[in-house]
Amino acid sequence: MKIIYEPKGRAKEYADLACNDYTGCENACAYCFAPSVMRSDRKEYHATVKPRRDAVMKWFEHDCEELQRKGDTRRVHMNFVSDPYPDMEAEIHLTRHCIEAAERHGVGINILTKGKYDVVRPDFDLFRRAGVHFGVTCCFMDDTLRREWEPNASSVPERISLLKQAHAMGIFTWVSMEPVIDPKNALDFFRFMQDARVVDLWKVGRLNYHPHAKTIDWVKFRDDFREIADRNGANYIIKKDLLCADSAERREGV
Repeated sequence: MKIIYEPKGRAKEYADLACNDYTGCENACAYCFAPSVMRSDRKEYHATVKPRRDAVMKWFEHDCEELQRKGDTRRVHMNFVSDPYPDMEAEIHLTRHCIEAAERHGVGINILTKGKYDVVRPDFDLFRRAGVHFGVTCCFMDDTLRREWEPNASSVPERISLLKQAHAMGIFTWVSMEPVIDPKNALDFFRFMQDARVVDLWKVGRLNYHPHAKTIDWVKFRDDFREIADRNGANYIIKKDLLCADSAERREGV
């Protein structure tokens, strides 16, 4: 496979297979790990989004055909080092092309985005038809805090609206509540969405590689989340870094 690949490390917790049809990301999240992974200047990475059009057109359907031929039913996650719904997707439809190719070969797709409502919403009919699992990243209830950490991403109300509408259409919905920046804000968002009953699966993880992570009591947050989630019958996955947080880490403030 040339553009669909098997992720490693922490990424493996999200998906067995993945594809990045864009590089660069205009969301400009303060916690973004992609520039270091891609060995790119952070400012430049967030200023320039580049579609991998040639690679997608040459290899994506070929890779889907190979998965179909092998009977491989693993889903393909889009994307890890970019957003599959940057603003330019509204014009060039590269992610849409990938989903359509996957649909032709019975390959499942996981979408994870912070894209704008007007860019993402037009593909909901395709999501429903192709059995896409539609996810948004959100760990804030307060949009002012969101703007501080994710200045160019979609607003919290936009993401909530997308989840509600997708769920109403019968699309599988999930939320990546990672990285948690403010535990209270994250738990407020979780409670709000659980009351709405529009999220099929939660994936929850901690902040890493950022000084702010040392200010958070991860053991308390994990235990608080688990208690609320279990009481509300939520379907969730706690990622390993958060799951393995312990009292020693709490004492050391790591």
